[in-house]
Amino acid sequence: VKGEGTNVYFVVDLSDSMLEDERGGLAGFAAVKNNLKQMIRSLDEGTRFNVVAYGASGADLFQPGSVPASPEMKKTAEDFISKYNLSSEKRGTVDNKYRPKIPEFGLIQGDKGTGKVTTRLDLGLLAAFEGLADTIFLITDGKAPVVAEDRREEAKQAMKESAISSQDRARCGGMAEGLRKICGGHEGVPGKVQRSSC
Repeated sequence: VKGEGTNVYFVVDLSDSMLEDERGGLAGFAAVKNNLKQMIRSLDEGTRFNVVAYGASGADLFQPGSVPASPEMKKTAEDFISKYNLSSEKRGTVDNKYRPKIPEFGLIQGDKGTGKVTTRLDLGLLAAFEGLADTIFLITDGKAPVVAEDRREEAKQAMKESAISSQDRARCGGMAEGLRKICGGHEGVPGKVQRSSC
């Protein structure tokens, strides 16, 4: 991966929809993992990176924060990626240990009629925002979750009261609006991809 990014986050969707037959099933996801590993191998050594894997039950982080793209870290990241979606029984996240530094605000609600959340895209992106990523590669099938009611004002107030530095707050402040732009108003159908300032 060549370019300007010095703190790169790879955010990977592990939801069941990524394993659907029309996407190639398990073999299709194995190809996704191989391409992701290739991207990591191509990182310049001066780059820092991290991997976030998210699904219905939460998010897993490769490392608590971004790490140098050394040969050892690249290999360890490849091993981290290899453990996901190995079979129809072993799918989704593994440990769900990622806990946001700022409170969650229920930005994502369940699928219509089920009350069940199908993917935690919000946690995947929040981990990258909190990690101060300057480049995010979002690897997903595009099936966006449904956005719950607008709670941006509540989120802003909680961020003011939190211990996050003003610099981190500025970078994370647009999270709710960014998620709305990605997911909002489409009833779970991917919207048009567009550049955003958040």
